[in-house]
This record gives sequence, structure tokens and C-alpha cells, in this order.
Amino acid sequence: MYEFPLSKRIENQIKSYFTNLEKIDLTVDENIKIFVIDENNIDPPSIEIKQVKENYELHFWDGYSQSEVVENLKEKEITKSLRRFLKKINKYLDVS
Repeated sequence: MYEFPLSKRIENQIKSYFTNLEKIDLTVDENIKIFVIDENNIDPPSIEIKQVKENYELHFWDGYSQSEVVENLKEKEITKSLRRFLKKINKYLDVS
């Protein structure tokens, strides 16, 4: 059975969480970056996923004061960890 690449699975997960994709910027290059587009916040919430050797790191910034890093994730664990941070970003968008 064909398995989608990680970037496509993340893109699909983002589409399932957000009704207004105009406020989300997804960039896939050597890292996967998810930014909230917010003209009122110069440092809006963001998530960055980096591959470090055979594992991944997930970096989350809430746009105010909280930063979290989840290290040593296997590829299969990324979407589960990402879900928690996408919920936080969704709450941010509901408030702003």
C-alpha cells in the first residue's frame, strides 16, 4: 500500500484542522514550517519540523511567550505530536 510522504500527511492534517487556510502559511523545503498569518502580531504562532539524522524535532512557538521542543520523534510520531500544537494554533485563531 502506498504511503504519503510526511509533508503531504502534514498538509492534509492542516486542511482538516483549519477552516480558513488563508491564515496559515505552509512551507516545505529542507524543513516543514507552519506559520499563522497575523498582521497584528509580529511574531505569530509557528511550528517547525526538522529532520535530525533519522529522527525529527518539532519546534512550537505560541506567539506570546511559550516555546516547546519535542525531540527524537520517529516519522510516525510526528502527526500525533503535531495534532496537539495545531489545536493550540486553532484556539489562537478563534481568539484573534
